[in-house]
Amino acid sequence: MSIEDYLAKTNAAYDRYHDYLRVLFNNAANMNEFGPGKIFSIVVADTKAHYVVTECDDKTATIEYVWPEDEADDEYIDLCTDPFLGTGGTFDRDRVEPLCAYSDNLTKIFGGSK
Repeated sequence: MSIEDYLAKTNAAYDRYHDYLRVLFNNAANMNEFGPGKIFSIVVADTKAHYVVTECDDKTATIEYVWPEDEADDEYIDLCTDPFLGTGGTFDRDRVEPLCAYSDNLTKIFGGSK
C-alpha cells in the first residue's frame, strides 16, 4: 500500500469519526436525563476527558471515551483519560450517574461546553 493510499484511508476514517462526534454532541446538547447519548466531562490534568453513555440498565452503564467535537479539528489533541474510567467500559450505574450530574452542575454554574 502506498503512503497516498494509507493517508486517504486514514483521512476518510478520521472524517467519519468527526461526523460521528458532531452528531453525538448535537444530540446530547439538550439531553437532561441520564441515558444513552448523555455526554459528560471529567477534569483530568490540565484538560477534560469526555465520555458518552452508550448503554445503560438499572444496574450498569457502558461508557465510551470521545474527543470533544470542538477540538476534533485541532492538530494536537490531548488524549487524557480519567484514571478510573480509562477509555470506557461497563461500570456500576451508581458510580457513573453522579459523574454526569457533577458535570452538568459545573456546566450550569460556569457555563461553556461540557
